[in-house]
Amino acid sequence: MDIENDSGSPAEIRTLSTRTWLDGAIVMQCALPGSTLEVGEVEELLQAIRGVSGGRERPGLIDVRPGRRSSHAARRRLLSAAGTAAQAVALVVGPGPTRVVAGLLLRLSPPSIPIQLFETVEEGRVWLVSLLAAAPTSKGRRPIPQASRR
Repeated sequence: MDIENDSGSPAEIRTLSTRTWLDGAIVMQCALPGSTLEVGEVEELLQAIRGVSGGRERPGLIDVRPGRRSSHAARRRLLSAAGTAAQAVALVVGPGPTRVVAGLLLRLSPPSIPIQLFETVEEGRVWLVSLLAAAPTSKGRRPIPQASRR
């Protein structure tokens, strides 16, 4: 049974490979232990993000460390669709080969939104909170900066 949060959206959505929930203004998504992600599952993950956020674009923190692997096609699809579901993404990958692959993919296909790599959830959260502090409101504050294309 889905429990609704204050916005009337589900408190948590589980897919075959992730769990997604709203923590304040930040959408949290965590890979399930040992899960794999294929390109066919990407739309389900994006729907989970939209579902818990009530359809609003919010900053997101994605922790891929518990997962086992994701296909190259799935990573590229997620990167290309990131701007349709989030304002910015903190991607928690930990050290090692996963971080190298993620960094290379971000350099080869610059995203349309800010995406940063982190080793811990806490580091990613601090970055997202700093972006939220400078984010726009309907009262005219300035927006979260667009990703810089290098």
